[in-house]
Amino acid sequence: ALQTARERPARPTAAVVGGAKVSTKIPVHENMLAKVDKLIIGGGIGGLTATLALRQAGFDVEVFEGVPSIKIVGAGLAIWSNAMKALQQIGLADAVRATGKPAAYRVIRATNREILAKVQIHQISQGQEAALMHLHRGDLQTVLLNAVGESTIHLGVRCIGFRQDDKSVWAQFADGREVQGDLLVGADGVHSV
Repeated sequence: ALQTARERPARPTAAVVGGAKVSTKIPVHENMLAKVDKLIIGGGIGGLTATLALRQAGFDVEVFEGVPSIKIVGAGLAIWSNAMKALQQIGLADAVRATGKPAAYRVIRATNREILAKVQIHQISQGQEAALMHLHRGDLQTVLLNAVGESTIHLGVRCIGFRQDDKSVWAQFADGREVQGDLLVGADGVHSV
């Protein structure tokens, strides 16, 4: 009989990421064939956001991240109003507002750093409280990690491929394990399988 990843014995260990405890537990079985609803490959901003949206829609979601620990890295981000609306839908807009700073204007520069345009945000915001927020990528990632929680993220699991049929998809991992789901989201960056 097929067992879910949550029913199989696990090897629990954890890492602390920006105050959030992130699990590295991986179900242990020689020929693992676990079944979950939705599989997310990649634990970055896109993968964690997709996880929250799918969970909100009532799905069982597991995230598989290839790196052994999540490091908070990156630079500044500009979060425009459409992204803030999406964050509002998954319940994170207030946390992002508390972390970021609203921007008064946006500058567009040429490659030689010459200013081509300087746009006052209130002129294009249509009365929105904060049409543009600036924050560090690591701060956004920490907000997402705190919302997702430790039990959903499996670290050190590198996806090397997948197979599918009319009803299911199987993520294949470097250590020979497979996990079955009915949807696979590839959010593991530019070198995605």
